[in-house]
Amino acid sequence: MHKYVAIITTLLWLLLLLSPTPAKGSTGADIERDSDSTPQVCLEIQSKNMMTIPTYSQWGQPGWSSKKMLPSSVTLATHGCFITSLTMIINNFGIFLNPGEVLDLLVINKGLFGDGQLSYESVSRIWPQLTFVERGYTTNHPGNNVQKTDIVTAVNWMKAHVRHGFPIILAVDNQGNDGVPDHAVVLYDAPDDVMQWRIKDPDGGKDIFFKDKYGDPMKKVFGWVAIVGYPLTQAENGQPMVGTCLAKLGEAKRGRNKDMNISEAFQTLLRS
Repeated sequence: MHKYVAIITTLLWLLLLLSPTPAKGSTGADIERDSDSTPQVCLEIQSKNMMTIPTYSQWGQPGWSSKKMLPSSVTLATHGCFITSLTMIINNFGIFLNPGEVLDLLVINKGLFGDGQLSYESVSRIWPQLTFVERGYTTNHPGNNVQKTDIVTAVNWMKAHVRHGFPIILAVDNQGNDGVPDHAVVLYDAPDDVMQWRIKDPDGGKDIFFKDKYGDPMKKVFGWVAIVGYPLTQAENGQPMVGTCLAKLGEAKRGRNKDMNISEAFQTLLRS
């Protein structure tokens, strides 16, 4: 059953690719404001999900923790949870770098804003094989000026991403226990039972159950960032073929080898 749902989902991506889309701005801020317009995939997941990715800490590391996130004056140690999480994710897409090396590329290619925040557009500019998919917010988010997705729906999307070999960045509350998201972690193991979710936490470089530090994901996940690439390791009983097809369609959507990538994705689905 999952196979046919996945094929239908990917064909919907094909239809979206062939439909005209309005021009959008090219900055991370523009993408964040328009995140609700990004195609989103919802699949029911019934199997265990797991993949192998490295664990990195943002602080306590001589090789990168003191590096400044230029043009801002903040460092990876104090404000680098997202960049460290991004590093862990892209390692599963065959980009074998540490957080300091990722930061260097972001700085050289002007991938950070003045406050140290990432320009999502820069991800595909620096690594053309990667596609930024969406920045989303769940109904747990305290903000009033963001479009929110029901937490149950969002959780199913997160499971789908992990199933296809795409670890996902989660927004959590790490300081003050005040219900305000202030930290990023990586979800890489997402079985149906959310209390068994495992994460990689840049705060000390820990591989832990989400619940052991942050509580119930249904109450404590405030948002997510999804990036698609070609996965090296996949979810147990997952759908790696679909993950590869989605990576190809992501490139095609950005106009990169569009005809070739659509054709290869279509042929892969036919043979899967």
